[in-house]
Amino acid sequence: MQLVVFDLDFTTKRERFGLKQIFPDQIDGPPKLVSIDDFVGKQKRKSRDVPRPIPIGSRTIHENKIVTDRRGTPITVFDGASHALSELNRIKKERKLPIRVGISSRTDEPSWAYQCMKWLVVSDGTPLVECFDQELIEISYADKSRHFESLNRKTGIPYEMMSFFDNEYWNIQSVGNLGVKCFHTPQGMTKEAWNQALKEFEMI
Repeated sequence: MQLVVFDLDFTTKRERFGLKQIFPDQIDGPPKLVSIDDFVGKQKRKSRDVPRPIPIGSRTIHENKIVTDRRGTPITVFDGASHALSELNRIKKERKLPIRVGISSRTDEPSWAYQCMKWLVVSDGTPLVECFDQELIEISYADKSRHFESLNRKTGIPYEMMSFFDNEYWNIQSVGNLGVKCFHTPQGMTKEAWNQALKEFEMI
């Protein structure tokens, strides 16, 4: 495995968007930072029930702050995505393997995605944005096979040494036709999908 690529698609239907592999929830409006105290306080004022706990995956580069959308819904990182990206950081450091990490996206709100990625961190404490090679972020409405043709030209990495995680099966089929090893993750990125990829590339 020399290149790992994640889907990071947005949809804007009804003024909502979601990052399909990294972030689990649909998001209403641009992201913002709020203090945990303010978030919990709002929860208490809205209900007599005990306020819900701070969601897993909401850690940011700012202590005691989380990211929410304009309605106050927390924006978090999928546990599976956080795990996979942290593992990639560890593998590159400990094994000295030159694995590169990219994104294949058809989002029409890239600025929202970048802002979330700058604030949120994965489980090893690395800011999400630093987990990706910036020159390997493909964002366009083109078929995702075109994204991978571009990644191949940029890196020289053979398709069979690339892995791709996506929730849309037609993207899996399109990219898979190039020879990329694809992993269908209809509910978002999971630890199981990551372990399957490691097994496919005989890394465990």
